[in-house]
Amino acid sequence: SSKKFSLHSSKVASGDLRHRLEIENEGILQDLGRDLNSMTDRLSSMTKKITQASSDIVTMVGTVLTSANKQAKEISSQASAINQISASLEEIDNSSKKTMAKAQVLREVAQNTYEQGKRGAHSVEQSILGIRASEEKMKLIAQTILDLSNHMKQIGEITVVVNTLAQQSKMLALNASIEASKAGESGKGFAAVATEVRNLAEQSEQSTVQVQKILEDIRRSTEKAVIVTEEGANTLDSGIKLIEKAGDVIHALSKMINEASISSQHIEVSIRQEAVGIEQIVESMNEINRVTATFSTGIEEMMTFIHHLDDIVKHLKEDISLYKV
Repeated sequence: SSKKFSLHSSKVASGDLRHRLEIENEGILQDLGRDLNSMTDRLSSMTKKITQASSDIVTMVGTVLTSANKQAKEISSQASAINQISASLEEIDNSSKKTMAKAQVLREVAQNTYEQGKRGAHSVEQSILGIRASEEKMKLIAQTILDLSNHMKQIGEITVVVNTLAQQSKMLALNASIEASKAGESGKGFAAVATEVRNLAEQSEQSTVQVQKILEDIRRSTEKAVIVTEEGANTLDSGIKLIEKAGDVIHALSKMINEASISSQHIEVSIRQEAVGIEQIVESMNEINRVTATFSTGIEEMMTFIHHLDDIVKHLKEDISLYKV
């Protein structure tokens, strides 16, 4: 009987859970045999369950590892994509900032140009006023010259009358001299006076001829002055028209520049808002990247744990495989 128990213990100790004691009617040993067989049954059942559980765990670990590897690859791919997106967004953000700086410069240039255009338009208006004032003065000068020409004409007419009177006085003096010579000694005094009158008449005649020549020169000069003044007035009028056209162009250009300045301000505001939005997106992408990195670290730690668990289960299966059930 003791040999049976010893053999059974050896079998179980060696891993053979198939062995059972043959129980005979031997009193206390019968109960011990039953207990040993019951223990062996439980060990066999537990070993089967552990073996099945180990197989299930190995299968589950393989599935989890496969899934974890896929997730790790996807996370790595997502992280790469996120990094590329973040880099692209940063480039866009830098470009937006550069564009915004250029828009600011454009707005400042447009504003300065608009202010210069306003000053230019004001200068044009002042030039037009000055030219118109000069035109009025030219007209006054022309009118004055015309009046002077009329006065010269009147003076010429007077000199003609004076010349005629001088010629008549000369003839009268000549006749008086002839009559005085006929009178002899009594007419000498009268002859002297007649001679003096004739000399004065001749001087008057010569003076009127000189005056007429001078008046003729003045008349020609005044006519030329009138022509030049009229041409100057016409030139001023043409200049006014050209300056007015230039003023219209400056006004139109100033208006367009002002509209461009307003548009550049709107563009600057839009770009600023866009830059803020891009910065927020970049920050969100960075946060996603940080979360992804944390998740990736967790996956790596989980995979390490699963590999460790897989090793444990494999060792457990190796140990359990020693038992025969």
